[in-house]
Order: sequence, then C-alpha cells, then structure tokens
Amino acid sequence: MKFATDSIVEFDMDVIMSAIHAIEKAVSEDIPHQLTENRLETNNYLAFMRGDFINSNLRELTASGFGELLPFQRFGWKGRLLVDRLNKLTYSITTQSNLNQIPRKHRQKPHFLQTLLAVENGDLEGYGRQLALYDMEPFDHDTYLADFDDIVNGFFDSSDGYRHCIITYQAQRDEVKDINLVLLDSCFAVVEEYSLNEFRRPDFSMLTHSVLSDDAIEREAHNAATKSLTKLKKGVKPGLREIAEEA
Repeated sequence: MKFATDSIVEFDMDVIMSAIHAIEKAVSEDIPHQLTENRLETNNYLAFMRGDFINSNLRELTASGFGELLPFQRFGWKGRLLVDRLNKLTYSITTQSNLNQIPRKHRQKPHFLQTLLAVENGDLEGYGRQLALYDMEPFDHDTYLADFDDIVNGFFDSSDGYRHCIITYQAQRDEVKDINLVLLDSCFAVVEEYSLNEFRRPDFSMLTHSVLSDDAIEREAHNAATKSLTKLKKGVKPGLREIAEEA
C-alpha cells in the first residue's frame, strides 16, 4: 500500500512499518532487556547499542520481505540502509539531534548522509534553505559520487533515480516519544516531512521479541495502523535536542 499521494515520491507502508517496529523494539524492549541481563557499573557502550539493535531488527524484518537491507562501512563504524527497490527509495534511521548536528560539523570527508542527499536528492530544494548556517556545498560533486559508489557498492547506480528519506526519532529512557519521516535536499533543508506517530504500536513495550516473527500479530498491527488513514500526514519539524550519535 502506498501513502502520501501529495508527495513527490511514493512510500510503501510495509517498508515504513518495518523501520517503526525496529526502532520501537530497540528502545522499548531490547535496551531494557540488555540492562536487566547485564548489570554493569557503567553503561557507556549503550551510546551505540541502540543503533545495533535497530539494525538487527531491520535484518529480521527485511528477511520477511519488508524492504532490503544494504550494509556499508564508514571507517570503524558499520551502517545499514533500508531500500525500497520498487519505489526507488533508500532510508536511513537516526535521532533528531544527530540529524541536526551532521551538517554543522566541519569534516575532511563527507558524512554518509551528506553524500546520499547530494547524489539522490541533489535536484531538490527545501523550504527555509536560505536560513542554513553551514556551508551549502562543503564538498564537490566528484567527491560525493565517489563516496556514493563506495556506500552502495553496486547495489544500484547513482543514475537510477533513487531518493533518500530519513526516519528520525526521539526517545526518553525506554519510550519512543516521536518518529518522523523527512525528505531533505542536499543542504539538509526540509522538502517534505511527515509524522509517523499514528502508525506506532501503543503497547509495544508489553510485547515480547517473538512478536516480530508472529505473522498473525504483524498483520493485525499493520492493519490497525493503516485502516483509518490513506496517506501520511505532513507534520511540523520537531526540535533537535539530543546529543549526536554518529560523527
């Protein structure tokens, strides 16, 4: 099923739901379980653990046919992109705060999101772009193309017409507070933005990890989330307040 009929791109709800479920399970179930099972004096490793759980949850969901997972590596850090081949979309997942920090930091090499937005969304122009307080074009096009080829590694080509969307979230303790989908231009200005909060499972923290492999419950949750809506609703860009996660 496709949503946001007024958007310049088409979204597959199955793919979007896989991202929502991956985030909620990581925040509401995986991290609390990790803390309960491993009572350490300090938990510094958790800064990256949430992302690892999200990626693992995505692997389980994409194995069931909800999109494809594209692995890539940035130096010592490993990332994953969620790919919708039918609609030619790639998705990344990050916190709102991290998204805010990425374009503001001076870099010797582009952040992977700078590269994806420059190559996939380079012809778009978002509203409020003139208010940007950072360098509009910190790297040249050839640099972005070379980096893009390194990221996708032949999964598809830069000329295939893909767009990149970012699914952002805010979490407090073991609860997801906000999830949004944003389509940005190459300068991180918003082209389109949609709230995904209406598609969340309100009782996710009450479920066990087996829910993701239970087809009947998955179908019920998906139907309940999509029954009353025929498209994603545009939302207001939330504040970006958390500490950046990935340099």
